[in-house]
Amino acid sequence: MSSSLFHTVAQVALVLMLTVGLILLLGWLAKRTQGFGLQGGKHFRILQSLPLGQKEKAVLIELDGNKILLGVTTTQVTHLWIGPVISQSTPDAAPTLTDVRNETADFSHYLKKILSRDLP
Repeated sequence: MSSSLFHTVAQVALVLMLTVGLILLLGWLAKRTQGFGLQGGKHFRILQSLPLGQKEKAVLIELDGNKILLGVTTTQVTHLWIGPVISQSTPDAAPTLTDVRNETADFSHYLKKILSRDLP
């Protein structure tokens, strides 16, 4: 009797540990893959994300052709900068890798210029 009780308790404990492990694994995967690609869309793209601290980051997004720099913390999102409108020959044309690299280089240059200034 006690032997079958032990096996039953062991099976229940094993199933619970596997379930908790699966939940933790899926949470970790969701965080690493930015929600399994569910964010963004046709008019919104995350171009670059730069961690600034443990829970703060600067995020460069493109929204309907505008580049927007946001400061993101755990409690708020702050608008920091709006860049020039990105013109494309056709509205549904996907940007090439060269276009994205040029945009990133322009943003990196602009951010370095701003950060090099002495802040009051």
